[in-house]
Parts: sequence; C-alpha cells; structure tokens
Amino acid sequence: MAGFNPECGDAFQRISLLEVTVAVVVPKVQFQCVTVQKRNMELSRRECMMMAKRAFRREDVEVVGFGFDSPVDSARGFIAESNILWIDVRFDGKTTRLRSFVKTQPINQFHFKLVQKTRAFYKEAEFFNTLYPLLKRYFTRKVFPKCYFASSSVTTLEDLKFLGYVNQNSGILDVEHCKATLNTLASFHASSFLYENEVGTTFDKTHQDILFVSWFSHLPDHPGNVHLRTGIRALTAVMDKYFSHESEDVRNRFVGVLNDVAGLLLPSKNHRNALSHCDLWSNNIMFRYRQDGSVENACLIDLQIFGYNPPAHDVYTLLLLNALDDSFKNNMKDLADFYYRSFVEHVTSFGLDANQVLSYEDFENSKSESVPLALGSAVLFTHFTTLPEEYLADIVRSEELMTKMIEQDRVELVCNSIDNFPAYKRRLYATICNLLDYLKGDLKI
Repeated sequence: MAGFNPECGDAFQRISLLEVTVAVVVPKVQFQCVTVQKRNMELSRRECMMMAKRAFRREDVEVVGFGFDSPVDSARGFIAESNILWIDVRFDGKTTRLRSFVKTQPINQFHFKLVQKTRAFYKEAEFFNTLYPLLKRYFTRKVFPKCYFASSSVTTLEDLKFLGYVNQNSGILDVEHCKATLNTLASFHASSFLYENEVGTTFDKTHQDILFVSWFSHLPDHPGNVHLRTGIRALTAVMDKYFSHESEDVRNRFVGVLNDVAGLLLPSKNHRNALSHCDLWSNNIMFRYRQDGSVENACLIDLQIFGYNPPAHDVYTLLLLNALDDSFKNNMKDLADFYYRSFVEHVTSFGLDANQVLSYEDFENSKSESVPLALGSAVLFTHFTTLPEEYLADIVRSEELMTKMIEQDRVELVCNSIDNFPAYKRRLYATICNLLDYLKGDLKI
C-alpha cells in the first residue's frame, strides 16, 4: 500500500520525519556530502552531478551546493520516507536551483524489514531504471515525474509540486478528474503495447524478474499476503457484525471476491496484458490545473506495486476506488468508453491500428476479471488507507501494535473506526455496498 488518506492518516509520515537526522559535511565545496543517518544512505556530489546533467540535458554543469529541505506536505508513505533535495547548479555563468523529490527506505525497523521482504522499493527503482526509458518516447503527455536517480536505497524524482501539480483534496474524484486520469492511463498502457509491437515480444518475457507482485501476493508467506489475509479477516467480521441482513450466500461470495484479488493481480492468461499502475488511490494521482480551474493533466506517482495486467484492471480500479458518487454507477460505461477512445488516439498517433493490440471487444471481455478485482481492491484499499489518524498516531509509535495491525488482527481497529468516525464509515461502506450490489445483480458494469 502506497500511503494513507490525507484527511485520516498522516501519522506515518509525521512520526517518521521526526526520526530523520540530516548530517552535512562541509569541506571546500558547500554540502559536499549529505547523509541521512540511521540508514547509512548517502548522496554524493558525483551523484548530484549526474542528476543535474540528466535534469538539464547538458554536460557542462557544475554542482555548487546541495542539501535537504523538509517538504511542506510530505508524501504520506508507508513503503518509503520522503524529503526534498535541492541542488544548486551553475552553467552559462548562472546558478539555478534544481528541486527533486527524494524517496528513501523507511527508518522504522518494522517498515524497513517489510520493504526489504516485499522488494517494493527496489521494484519502483527498477521501473525507472529499466522500463521508463523504453516507454517515454511513446508518451503523448506527462505520465510520470522524471527520474534523476534510482538505486536500491534512494530514488530522486522531479518535484511535481514545483511544476504546479497537487493532489485532489477530497480523495474522491469527479468526472473531470477521472477523465484526466483515464487519459494518462491510456497513454501509459498504449506505450506498453507500442513498445512490445516494435520489439516483437512482451514484457513478461523480457522483464519477468521485475514483474513480481510486491504487495497483495498469492504466495502464503509473503508479507503482502499476510497483510491481505489480516484485512480479509477484519472485513469478514465487518460483514458479520454490520451486514448480517445480507444472506449468508452473498456474504460468503463477498469474502470470496476478496480472496480472489491476489490471483487476479497476476498477469492474465485469458486477456492481453500491459504494464499497469495497480495502486490508483487518489494520493497517487497529482493534477495540474489551467487558469480557469479546469484540469490540464493528471500525473501518476508511486510505482512500488506496478504490475502486468489487462488495462481494464487500472480503469475500473480507478473508478471504483475513487469515484464513489451514485451518479458514477450510471456513467461507468461512458467513462470506460472514454478511456478506450483515448487509448485508440494514443495508439493511432504512432501509426498503429489499435485493433492490432487491444480491440474494443478484448477490452470489454476483460471486465470478467477486471471488475471483480477492482471491486475487491476498492474494499481492501479503503479499509486500510483511510483508517483515522487518531488511532494510527498511537499505533505507529509501537512496533508491537504496528505488527498486530499489519500481520495479526485488525478487527477491533476497523470496527471502532466504523463506530466512531462517520467519514471512515461512509467511505468504506460505499465500496462494500458496490461489491454487494454487484454480487446481487443490482450494479451493472
């Protein structure tokens, strides 16, 4: 899971930032070496020079200083810590400040071990090191932030906020924000197909080593699978306590969908796969606006759990996780059709017939896998990512409580959140009711 809802759960970010100590060594060149203690992560002047060359696309640059600033509104990361790196760069007789968003592995020992076992941090670094360079020439818009440097311990990306991008505050997306994100997803998915068409093979053959599932894994001993099963137990208790009016058959099928999520995150054996984001809750989408307030573009962030799935997986996960207004139930097909039209435009702009890579019929048929996955993922993501900060603040200070929440028992925490926090209840119930309505045939997608 990439993070927590800004309204309900910034405790992870705030507590961990208090633990970060930044040490600066100052010889002749100011800020020659910056070390984030407790993880022995260093950024050298040479690495900053490499970032500057990539950012400004020129070799004649000189790094005259660099250091860290705490961001005004840091990412609420569960898999990574964050900070802002500034680099003062001189070229053409002038000094320019380059700002980048820096992600490092968690300082908290429990988090750190979790990230090491899941290899989620490594996976995002490999995306930017190996896949992004292959895809970017096919992008018809800004899909991801530029990456200046990525390793097993630190990733530096351009600071999107400096470029005018912000998150949507409410955490629930309207039609305009959904369409902007669908357009960006269409460009991302199209780039995957276009590259595969050019080279005559598929990513699951050429890059199988980084297409592993890093979170909701089907492997029983995987930390993400343990986290998944802990969530399913909590949601089973929610069904028994708050939805006992539903038939036993419907409640059992509800839990069955949740159990199917891990298997559906594997590459499909029945439908065409593309590189997919797989973590499309609202905190992982940033928007830039025009002067009149309309949405200009949506940019995707956090690639720690990207996958290789039918494009409809991302489409319906986006809509069913973030677009919770009742009117969306009637507009779901229109929004999916909007996505496919955008996809066709992206593909045909490179001279390829979209039917050669993903026909509309193929896209529609993949709903048999994508819609259950999206409905189940929406419940699983929401019950955890929107947990109230009032409860999380104490939990993150205790490794024992943290271990219990992630790996052992979440029933009491979720039930107390439902009973005492109306906003949490509304958001979670919306996703639960969508899945129940789908199982009973009352929600047609």
